[in-house]
Amino acid sequence: MIDNKDPESNESSVLSGAFPANGNTVGDDQAFGGSSYGGVIPESASSMAIATPDLDLSQPQELKKSAPGAQWNPDQFLSIAIFPKDSTCFGDATPSYQNLFSSQCGNVEQCGSPFIFDILYHVDADGVSRPTPFTPPKLTLDVKFIDTSGNVVFQKQATDNNPVYRSAGSPLKTTFGTRFTINTTKNGNLQVSLKMHDTDTGKIVRYTDSIKCSIIDCS
Repeated sequence: MIDNKDPESNESSVLSGAFPANGNTVGDDQAFGGSSYGGVIPESASSMAIATPDLDLSQPQELKKSAPGAQWNPDQFLSIAIFPKDSTCFGDATPSYQNLFSSQCGNVEQCGSPFIFDILYHVDADGVSRPTPFTPPKLTLDVKFIDTSGNVVFQKQATDNNPVYRSAGSPLKTTFGTRFTINTTKNGNLQVSLKMHDTDTGKIVRYTDSIKCSIIDCS
């Protein structure tokens, strides 16, 4: 059971990242449909993919914020979000809706490899702490990248039945990390199936998507 904040957590700054229930925004920019660009990423000859440790809490897109005067409720504050590194457009889900990245943002197009995605699980927001005590939700993750030749370049399947709650608005710290790096020289599709089962409320968050990723000529 969670009855207080992680004693080792010392986050105190109000950061700019946000996953509001009525709009998709990461950082201060409003997200629009169309292709999502993550900037120029150096070309890599490697064909391997890795999952890296949790993001540094100084990353602004990590902190989920809420509207003034909001009250905690599971249908709004239990959430999953996925977005390419440095993107202002993302996909997310709560127990009551799914906003798919593929529908909201279109394809991921960038000048080179790797494709880098962040996946975050939240139970509350900055300024709206989840009431304690509570049992951490059970998390599952299934991520696969299949290139245009049909090769499975990257696959990660994992479950975390006891993720660590750090502070209001911060994503849960999981055993499988939050950032996934896919090194490939070919285009492909990222297939994603994510789930959060909150046993205290009985609520389930599901996010299932297929995101087309393309390397384009920026010369």
